[in-house]
Amino acid sequence: MRRCILFLAVWLALPGWAAAQPSTLARLEVFPASRVLHAPHATQQLAVIAHFTNGVKQDVTRLTTFISSDAEVATINGQGQVRFWEPGEVAILCRYHKVQSITLTYVDPKPGFVWPDPPQHNGIDRLVFGKLNVLNLPPSDLCSDPVFVRRAYLDLCGLRPTPHEVKRFLADERVDRRKWLIDELLE
Repeated sequence: MRRCILFLAVWLALPGWAAAQPSTLARLEVFPASRVLHAPHATQQLAVIAHFTNGVKQDVTRLTTFISSDAEVATINGQGQVRFWEPGEVAILCRYHKVQSITLTYVDPKPGFVWPDPPQHNGIDRLVFGKLNVLNLPPSDLCSDPVFVRRAYLDLCGLRPTPHEVKRFLADERVDRRKWLIDELLE
């Protein structure tokens, strides 16, 4: 035991040992940070670089734990290779002492697809339509008024509307009655 302690003390006293000490992890960097893949190219290799406070950078891809947000869309193996099984978007969680996530998208372009350019009514429409356009997915048609009133109540109140509330909405003749219902439910 004494010999081990002596050896350790001598080793720690060697010049340059302190400089070689690993410092704390400052941040993780994942390459690519985001990417859109187009069929038939359905795989992407990730690289994870650890940046330490002493300025050292190290590839820690093989030491990183990976998790896909949707294994039906894409899986990732222990070496950081992502495999898409169907078109869609996934977040990949990369964990090596800290957590970093990235977003990968896989698109299978449809021949003759043309974006219909629907009207945008707010910032959310702009973001959703932008994502749908990247994925080559046309937006859904507007739902019927009875479906809308049910969805509005469920989404904003967590409850189904009463028959009276449905009848009142359907009897409203204002052109912007959907906007009015949403404002009323938010109040």
